[in-house]
Amino acid sequence: MREMTPTSFACPACRSPLRLRERRFVGASFPCPACQTRLTLLEVQDADVVVRLAEELATPEQPQVTVAAQSRLRLPSWTIPEWLTSPVTISWIVAISVAAVLVSLALRTEQSRLVPQPAPVPRDEQATADQPETLDASGVPWRAMPEDTSETRLQKLGQRLAAYRAQSARFPTGTVNEQWSWLADLERQFPATQLSGIASDPQKSWRDPANERFVRRQLPEFQFSGHAQTVGEQGYPTTHFVGSGGVGRDGVTLPVNHPRAGLFGAGRTTRDADVIDGLANTVAVLGIETSYGSWAEGGPATIRPLTAEPYVHGPDGFGTGPGGEMLVLMADGSVRTISAATDPRLVRRMVAIADRLPLDPLVPGEPGDVPTTIPRELPPAVAVNPPDEPAASALEVQNPPVAVPIRNLPDWDTVLQQRLLRFELIRPVPRKALLIDLEDLLGRRIVWQAEELGPSLPFLDQSIQLQLTNVTVADVLDRILADTGLSFHHVGDEVRLQRTAKVNTAQ
Repeated sequence: MREMTPTSFACPACRSPLRLRERRFVGASFPCPACQTRLTLLEVQDADVVVRLAEELATPEQPQVTVAAQSRLRLPSWTIPEWLTSPVTISWIVAISVAAVLVSLALRTEQSRLVPQPAPVPRDEQATADQPETLDASGVPWRAMPEDTSETRLQKLGQRLAAYRAQSARFPTGTVNEQWSWLADLERQFPATQLSGIASDPQKSWRDPANERFVRRQLPEFQFSGHAQTVGEQGYPTTHFVGSGGVGRDGVTLPVNHPRAGLFGAGRTTRDADVIDGLANTVAVLGIETSYGSWAEGGPATIRPLTAEPYVHGPDGFGTGPGGEMLVLMADGSVRTISAATDPRLVRRMVAIADRLPLDPLVPGEPGDVPTTIPRELPPAVAVNPPDEPAASALEVQNPPVAVPIRNLPDWDTVLQQRLLRFELIRPVPRKALLIDLEDLLGRRIVWQAEELGPSLPFLDQSIQLQLTNVTVADVLDRILADTGLSFHHVGDEVRLQRTAKVNTAQ
């Protein structure tokens, strides 16, 4: 056996480079060091090596000469240096490769750590379809989901109003322009908003820069589903829902006991007992399709009265998209449909909270009409005098009117001088809420007109804290109105607030 130059060839199975050092391996079978496939060396010439897979050679149907011809490989004349295939060299190559990979991963991780990552967007600012809706403590879903219909969103708004009433014993207070809306008041009390850290300053205008983050959020639960208009005329996220502001152009300024008053009014509150016509018969919220404003803005953006017919797709801007129907939220939380063909008188009666008129088109009357007395048919004259005397007293009164009992209220001075051993607030409470609570002590309603109070009106939304002992009801009322430029006086069965002095609105 003569010596030969080591010859290189490729494994037929994995193409790994192999080297044949001696001719004595011709005819032998051996495993490939890379893939462990058994090979048979058939022939070796100067630069040619004939190899074949051992399992293929074992097949009797294939002649060996054909196998050898198919397995002949023509290799280049250059050879791989022996030192490059030694175990030590391979170990170093593997170690260097692994180290390079680890260093690359480390650098990439450090780079991603140093690059500022965008702050997570609160769910209130960016709602996504894969996020679950938020629940309150009782498990009531409040947040709108993309798949929610317009009716579902109105129902959820009704749930939020019910939760607000359960906590405050009243509906949210309506306001005028530049003041916070009743929807903003509703949103402040939402648990998810409080936990998100998105704060608002009720002492400043809703459009103040300090409140930008709060009012710039899109709140789909205040919008109709699939509505294309989601930004108002001033560039703020809008609402498609407005509170019912009564009947007539002056509807939002009417006192709560007026027969044309709606559930929401500027600068006044409404309690369940004020809805004389019944919560299930009274409209609380209507949809709009024109004149959009911010959901945080007071005035027509969030409170709107009925002023002109038709009420569906009419000049007031009420409607819920195409078609001749309009969805409305009733005060009891139910959702109803008002058709364009509905008698306008019934729509006005549904909006008025205390007109005392039934939802029956056969019954005449409009909210605010002065009641008329239908004269009785007089009985025929009966002569009680002798025939020879004139029938001067031929008529007598039948069914005399029954006197209506007059409501007896405690004397005004007696009420004001009621002495309280202690009047203490554990936490700050808005002046407006305190005035409502004080009505129970006075036995009278406390009312005011927003336009008359002027710059003093925002002070009613300020929160104060009192700790009083051995005081009268009048003392408590004075302390609540202190530093606001407001005073109170008694008119009939009501306590009215009036502006009496200039105040520093920069407080």
